[in-house]
Amino acid sequence: MRGGLHCVKRYEASACGGGRLCRLPKMEQGAGFCLTFLRARLYDKFIAIKNREDETMKILKQVGILFGLCWAGVLIEKLLPITFPASVIALILLLVLLMVGVVRVDHVQEKSDFLLGNLPFFFIPVAAGIMQYKDVILANGVAFVVICVVSLVATFAATVWTVMLTMKLIDRRNRK
Repeated sequence: MRGGLHCVKRYEASACGGGRLCRLPKMEQGAGFCLTFLRARLYDKFIAIKNREDETMKILKQVGILFGLCWAGVLIEKLLPITFPASVIALILLLVLLMVGVVRVDHVQEKSDFLLGNLPFFFIPVAAGIMQYKDVILANGVAFVVICVVSLVATFAATVWTVMLTMKLIDRRNRK
């Protein structure tokens, strides 16, 4: 080996064995690499790939849980003797699984936030479908407006009641 030091750099403990200064001799071919630097770069690449794989598996797991619940909701809907929306059944299943502890919030948090953030886009096909029934909507306009107003008031009332109940429960828990 030829004499001289190629690099004198401080690396992280994981890359250079304790964060020592790298004082390895130059490679004979003069390739311009410090072995520790090369090892650190390979380690960084490995960690980056592993993190991407972990993130991909996390996303697949979250989407799998949500789609699995939707699928279970469809199956339960078909088994019920009454008409009940599969999406509501899936939401009830998710609530029960969260309350029991089978599914934790972090299992579905990221993809749920994504879906909620993009919720308006999911209403575009519905709005386009409603436009096909414009004559039916115009013929029953008064009933349609009454239904919208009553459901709006009922939603507001349910929201107020829920917030008040939650505040009472939190206040009761803080007193103990």
